[in-house]
Amino acid sequence: MRSRHATTRVGLLLVSELTGSSREMCGPYRRVFAEMFDGHAVEFTEIPLYAGATPGSLDDADLWIINGSPDSVYDDLPWLTTAEEIVRDAAATERPLFGICFGHQLVARALGGRVERAAGGWQVGVIDYRTVAPVPAWPDAPAELALLAVHQDQVVEVPADTVVWSTADGCPNAGLVIGERMWTVQGHPEFGTEICAALYEQRRDLIGSARTDAALASLDRPLSNRHVAAAVIAGT
Repeated sequence: MRSRHATTRVGLLLVSELTGSSREMCGPYRRVFAEMFDGHAVEFTEIPLYAGATPGSLDDADLWIINGSPDSVYDDLPWLTTAEEIVRDAAATERPLFGICFGHQLVARALGGRVERAAGGWQVGVIDYRTVAPVPAWPDAPAELALLAVHQDQVVEVPADTVVWSTADGCPNAGLVIGERMWTVQGHPEFGTEICAALYEQRRDLIGSARTDAALASLDRPLSNRHVAAAVIAGT
């Protein structure tokens, strides 16, 4: 077992990479996650699943993270089948894995859940996520978290033997726990307000002006990103 002060080897199972103005603003996802875990001793390995790469072994990292993506988990993407197999392998062997947004939805679908477009449309801005069940990796989770959101899909049916630990208005299955060491969030604890403001503006025509303006107006609220980051590391 690793010393609790040892460097945590974080494997980024990338289902997308930042491009265009988002990359110019924030750099690649590796830098985004480095900022999320600032203050923690981590080293990253990047596995671009979206490009057909796979980890040599799930032993190659102490913690695996699946990031977000503008794609949908029900799209016809050539690498999705392999990504789902990795999730099932991690679940079967109790590997620490944390899924974010698309990663949250991918975990649900890989284990037998269902993901669809949300009936209420886009969720954007700072969202209040309520803690409704214990998280083994985070026994002292607060009653509520404030995280940024940018999604129009959501988990509408959770897999068997899965606990919904987090919920929000319009998104009842906002966080899942599978076993002792795999958990997910629909929100984005890795994103800061700057990148989300840019994403909202880029998608204004899709999101709608009224909802975009409300999302932008929410960005001055404090976020729970640091608390989530500490919990993710502690759960390894």
